[in-house]
Amino acid sequence: MKKVDLVPIAIGLLLLAACSGQPAETQEPPPRDVQSPMPTQPPAPTATATPEPPPPATPSEVAPRPNAVTFRDDGTIMLDGEPVFLFGFYHVSLNGPRRSQLLVDDVNTIADAGFDLVHAFIGQDDPQVQEILDTAEQREVYIIAQFWWGPNRMREALTLFRDDPALIGWMVADDFSSPWDGPETSPEEVKARTDVVHELDEQGFAYGAAAGDPRYPTQDYTEVMDAFGIEVYPVSSLNRPFETVLEESVANYAHNRAILPDNKPMFALPQTFAWSDGRYPTPAETRNFIFGALINNANSILAYTFWDQGGLLPENNPDQWQELILLKQDVDKFKPVLLDGSLSTYDPLGSIDSIYPLTRGSFPPGVEKARIHAGIWEDNGNVYVVVLNTSQTEVKQAAIPLPQGVTGDPVPFYNSARYGTGLTIQDGQLVGSVNPEEVHVYQIHG
Repeated sequence: MKKVDLVPIAIGLLLLAACSGQPAETQEPPPRDVQSPMPTQPPAPTATATPEPPPPATPSEVAPRPNAVTFRDDGTIMLDGEPVFLFGFYHVSLNGPRRSQLLVDDVNTIADAGFDLVHAFIGQDDPQVQEILDTAEQREVYIIAQFWWGPNRMREALTLFRDDPALIGWMVADDFSSPWDGPETSPEEVKARTDVVHELDEQGFAYGAAAGDPRYPTQDYTEVMDAFGIEVYPVSSLNRPFETVLEESVANYAHNRAILPDNKPMFALPQTFAWSDGRYPTPAETRNFIFGALINNANSILAYTFWDQGGLLPENNPDQWQELILLKQDVDKFKPVLLDGSLSTYDPLGSIDSIYPLTRGSFPPGVEKARIHAGIWEDNGNVYVVVLNTSQTEVKQAAIPLPQGVTGDPVPFYNSARYGTGLTIQDGQLVGSVNPEEVHVYQIHG
């Protein structure tokens, strides 16, 4: 979702149908308040008193269900106490016909490709909703549920599905700080929804998503949700003052990770759709998007989207779909580093377009827009470095400071022509040329 000052209103309205909007109670039959069912007949008098049934168990009295969620101090997601890094897709099943059996089919397709996370609409009135959740559980795919946000419908959905092993999170706000979708949802309203989640499912989490643009007030919402999805969709809709879609992506993730509390997960939402009259991201752009999120401590990835009213990603852009399958395998190989390593991020002065124009005025004289970004992980005596170039036309020179005492040679982490190679160590720095859009990943033995 982008801002209206960059896209004509008419186009924005056309796009709105393809985006996941706020569910409203009026779209469903009248709500049933599951907390206060009305008796159909007064009880008949009896000669002896009947003991009252025990009150329903509160979440704290319920035995822990499988896949209970907690977060580490660094925002890492824990399932049953084990750290995970999840990688999957939005599925915009709210806005359109692809529900029920078609959603079951799509969960299977996503699982067949090796992914393990789906954000989808879970409607308690869908006759196949339990089959959707059972399929996800069988295929080891986790679900973050979008559902009707009216208070009665929220309580009904949470009560029905809170013990389902596949369902780990609940979406309580979409585009909450983005004014193009109408009046922004207030922090107080989002907190009220989060409170319902915490009351009825202590073992799940409240999730919300918003545009990554630094000009929107995401910082006002950091204490009213548990986890945040950061939307970055620049292809065919580049925002000023960014000069490349890759720079906008990495800058948005850097900005939002900086304002979120360390212990709150950040889900990266890279673009996998095409705006109206626009194009899909290329495989090289997609790879840069993903690693740009990783070097800014993204805790999981939810690509937007596998399906919306524009169609299915594997059919519309098979090249990007195949690249995402490979990226899931690459991230899985890197996962021990992501989960156990200590990360520091390298962004030289002037490397992020957004910082000076949006927060400090103009660029200082002589500051080059370096376009080189890096993440450095230290883990078990080894150093791992991801370097990326956000220029799409120019070769850039890297000079990445390494931790003290690093003496080994940089070894490419992936044996794949999809990644750059050739950087060397000189005077305690990782140096060399990085081609346009390129991503390098190295392991250096301590």
